[in-house]
Amino acid sequence: MRAGPRLAIAIGTLACRRGIPVRFFTASGLIMRLRKAKTENRLDQELKAIGKADLLVIDELGYLPIDIDGARLLSPDHRRQPR
Repeated sequence: MRAGPRLAIAIGTLACRRGIPVRFFTASGLIMRLRKAKTENRLDQELKAIGKADLLVIDELGYLPIDIDGARLLSPDHRRQPR
């Protein structure tokens, strides 16, 4: 196991023990979830639900290529149209 995931899991676990709401996703899993929500016209609702957590752990970021649409979904400014 790489050090990154162990550290992310340790931080997430500690946050949970302290009562902090945490969500854990793989990068590809999160992008697929957001794409599905966008297709179903409920992206804002999904982002709100995910955003209820105080800590969001995204594992495997950078291990697989992310296309431009997936990158936009992960962007905090996801509604902005490309120029």
